Amino acid sequence: MTVLKAFLSLNYGFEKLKSIPSNQMNVQYNRTFEIIYAKDGSVLCADEIKEKVNRVIRVITKEEIRQSDVVYINIDRGFDVVIAIIACLQLELAFTSCESNAYMYKTHSNHRKFRTTLVFNGKEVTRIAENENECHEICYVINTSGTSGNTKKQVAVPLGCIKANIEHFCTIFDVTPSDTILFSTSLLFDPSIVELFMAFHVGCRLLITPDIFRSEPHRMQKAIEQFKPTIAQFTPTVFEMLPSPDCLLSSTSSLRILLIGGSHFPLDYINSIRCSGNTTRIFNVYGVTEVSCWASYFEIEIGCEEVLIGKEVMGTTLEVDANNQLILGGPRQCYVNGNKAERHETGDLVGKTKNGELRLVGRMDRMVKHRGVRVCLDQLTELILKQQPTSTQLAYSIHYKNRDIVIFVTGPSTSNDVSSILVPLDNTTFVMVRTIHVESLPINSSGKVDEYELRRICEERFCSVSRRNMVKKLLKEKLGVDLDEVLDQSFVEIGVNSLMAAEISLYFGDDQENVTREILNNTTTIRKVLETFGTSEDPSCFIEEKTDQQVIRVSKKRQPKMKWSVDLGKCIDGNILVIRNDLVVCASHSGVIVAMDPKIGRCLWRTECKVRFECAPILANRRIVIGSKSHGLFFLCLETGKILNVIDLAVRSTCASNENFIFCSTNDGYFHSIDPESFSPIFHHKIEPNGGGTSIGPIIAPDGSVFATTTSGLFSRITNHSNLHVSLQKKMGPIFSEPLFLEDNTVLVTSVNGVLTIISSDTGEEKDSKSLKNENCFCAPLKIGPNKILVATQSGKIIDLDIKPKLRISIIYRFDLPGISFI
Repeated sequence: MTVLKAFLSLNYGFEKLKSIPSNQMNVQYNRTFEIIYAKDGSVLCADEIKEKVNRVIRVITKEEIRQSDVVYINIDRGFDVVIAIIACLQLELAFTSCESNAYMYKTHSNHRKFRTTLVFNGKEVTRIAENENECHEICYVINTSGTSGNTKKQVAVPLGCIKANIEHFCTIFDVTPSDTILFSTSLLFDPSIVELFMAFHVGCRLLITPDIFRSEPHRMQKAIEQFKPTIAQFTPTVFEMLPSPDCLLSSTSSLRILLIGGSHFPLDYINSIRCSGNTTRIFNVYGVTEVSCWASYFEIEIGCEEVLIGKEVMGTTLEVDANNQLILGGPRQCYVNGNKAERHETGDLVGKTKNGELRLVGRMDRMVKHRGVRVCLDQLTELILKQQPTSTQLAYSIHYKNRDIVIFVTGPSTSNDVSSILVPLDNTTFVMVRTIHVESLPINSSGKVDEYELRRICEERFCSVSRRNMVKKLLKEKLGVDLDEVLDQSFVEIGVNSLMAAEISLYFGDDQENVTREILNNTTTIRKVLETFGTSEDPSCFIEEKTDQQVIRVSKKRQPKMKWSVDLGKCIDGNILVIRNDLVVCASHSGVIVAMDPKIGRCLWRTECKVRFECAPILANRRIVIGSKSHGLFFLCLETGKILNVIDLAVRSTCASNENFIFCSTNDGYFHSIDPESFSPIFHHKIEPNGGGTSIGPIIAPDGSVFATTTSGLFSRITNHSNLHVSLQKKMGPIFSEPLFLEDNTVLVTSVNGVLTIISSDTGEEKDSKSLKNENCFCAPLKIGPNKILVATQSGKIIDLDIKPKLRISIIYRFDLPGISFI
């Protein structure tokens, strides 16, 4: 782009933006403006929306609001979250759906300009902070890792920036009140704002899909077929995961407009499924959060051969620096960590066509150096896809531990094993790539490929079979040779060439170069190579520990035969309540509670509460007590299962009980004590200032005090001397498992991120701490001796630790069975 062209485009953007009232976003309450919830088909019409919005405005304005306020909308996805957003727009209040915005930026004052000050949970608003700077021009605040790295950023978006995007899109896509816009994107990902605001701007139908539909694509497809939206927006990964995306591009498709953005546009895939009679206009949209979502658009005509960046969205300029990096200029710059720049470096590499138009080449952070060769992972993926069978649907490459290039491919496969292919980059340069078949590519909340999950899969697959077995399998497949019969020969003697030597060396981690040299040495036996470089798993797959530790492999054994079973309809999340050896009680997601005699399998009673139970029942004064997240605390008769009472408390976790009280924690962040005889509340206290629940219930300590935790990581002690009161609160990592009481008035707390901490139960003082290195822990630790505990991890390990003289890993039990995970 020439300087003159950039200047004219910049001025054009400013002139257009001047016509936009930057402090106002109107919502059109047309007759056609309605919200549909795809989960159950329920509908809110314009009058109902307006009434609910006014009601929310009255609730919010009970608190004195200021121009510096940012409202965190802490509401599950559905009608209410959309209502709350409209209310904030009408009050000209900045809003956020990012919980971490409340506490993420504490160290630098600039980062705190637009932090959360008010929390709205759908029923009440709570002030938690103050901002020094006014937010009158800010529409919403979102947290993102950005496009050029993994460092989290706070992006505050001025209304004028996003409004330019909305008005331009509504014009070029001819959005009218007769349209139905699919609202399927997570509110943690800024394209969701485009879906919402376009519907608000013209007053058309808005079709909401629950968050779970993105990871259950058959339900997303069914919702689209049932409610027939005319405008939809997807990331390539989410679109390609749909069971029948060709139906959306058929001659009878309801879609007028399909926007695909967020990552590399799947042109070949779109061309292969698009019907010649399809009239849907498909656009590749490109942009970044730092300039309020989309910055450009390019229409994909039928038979299109190349995807370009396309035309700028109003108020945006496209520039290229000396390193061929795309730079976004123009007035649509947002506040990033409190600062507003004049231009944004995207981290995307671009090239030019013969006509001077821009096309994306790849990400700068997707350009890796592999064995001295510069490799663009995106271009490599395209090359590999052309070599793969036509049944291959999706592919994604990563650079694993700066050592291996691994490509994940989806599609039919008869094996889950890791294989290797040699890929030519040009006539003289080849790279070895390891391939892993997966059922589907994992996606994160933004609808993009989840690289963290892919790296976890690498750990699992690379360590699931010993190096010796992998070498044995490869020799059998490639040469028809049995490893055990040729151990005293060299690899060269049995026909291994340099290409196969490189493939074998992939199994030996950091020793690859030395292994390759020895494999091609005719005087070195196969036995010697295996003994010299070892045949055990890559030690990096296990927890790093400086002291000696033992790793034990756990193999499959014959399991006892099932003697009896009972169907509770759906998943069972909570433990079974064992009352005596002939009486146990269990509850499930379907709301069914049963009492059984486990010796003979006889059902003593069965009660259908028609709610969702996610916790274990408890026994209090010969009553079964169990909570439901959204339908109250249930009391049932032990002998008959009859429902005696239901208290209106949202209790998702297991309760606790002593002789006098029932203790529970609720989803709004409160701790409660209840009289089990009269069902009357005795005491309640807010233990989570920001609201939010807990996945585990209160625990009664040996001294009679009660400990409660929240998923956000708050650890509280409630003491009962003359009356109940909170005597201790401590902030820790996210907690999803019960604390373990030890001797000397100490308690062991396990956080989800694998950090074990021993603290004083009296003062909260930290006594000892141990990190399990990248292991997630959702299960409570188990004490197996005076100074021994076991911890089970999400990756399928059981870890034996010593408690004294300090926390130390002793033994790691690793399971040889696929899919083992402890949650």
